Amino acid sequence: MRQGDPLSPFLFLLVMEALSACFKKAIEIGAVEGIRFPNDGPLLSHLLFADDALVVGEWNRKSILNVVRIPHCFHLCSGLKINLSKSSIIGIGVDGSEVDSMALAFGCKAEKLPFKYLGLPVGANMNRISNWRAIVSLPGDSGVFSVNSAYELLVAKEVPPSSFSWEWCKWIPIKCNVFAWRATLERLPTKVELCKRNVQVEGLGCPMCEEGDEMAAHLFTACSFAMSIWTKISSWCKVPFLMAFSFKDKMFWVLISIAD
Repeated sequence: MRQGDPLSPFLFLLVMEALSACFKKAIEIGAVEGIRFPNDGPLLSHLLFADDALVVGEWNRKSILNVVRIPHCFHLCSGLKINLSKSSIIGIGVDGSEVDSMALAFGCKAEKLPFKYLGLPVGANMNRISNWRAIVSLPGDSGVFSVNSAYELLVAKEVPPSSFSWEWCKWIPIKCNVFAWRATLERLPTKVELCKRNVQVEGLGCPMCEEGDEMAAHLFTACSFAMSIWTKISSWCKVPFLMAFSFKDKMFWVLISIAD
């Protein structure tokens, strides 16, 4: 296989999976301490980005020593060696002299917050507009980030044309506006959307008609129970009934009916 071969990325992923497995095993046996997120969140120990690796964990000499040993074992097995002289160690809430001592012992560089990782600032004061320039160019030269400056940037950007334009209705409660807006974007907590976010649900079927999956488009346009409700609303408002295929179509029908 030559450099630039289309299979190269897949081969790299296979090899990096072995390195990832080494760190996972080290976490299991207690050789390395990762960071546990609150509320029964995941345990984070490492992140791999192309030719870059980020290892995180509790600060102690034993864990750091094992973190150095894992790439060495990986080198013996795969032939891929991590250059420690180009690596950095950063201690958060740790005395600078201790970080320097640890870096000297393992032959890597000592850094402190803020620092740049993959070209992005980490640990910087993001209230200052200068720290956002590496991510996005914001208007204004006050040196302080503001919501207004971000809004001006978004307004200045070209927005792709759309056949549907959402307008807030001032004479109904704001929560109704928000609900309709979220339904248009398929952002309601339906069974299908919850399942996409790895929330455990008992089946995806619509509880009212059991004829399709519970999603905004089905609940407001295809559900037989909802169709009967729309028919009664049309009769009560004395407007023709519309067979809609999406929530956007239904909202467009409501706006036209109100205008008439």
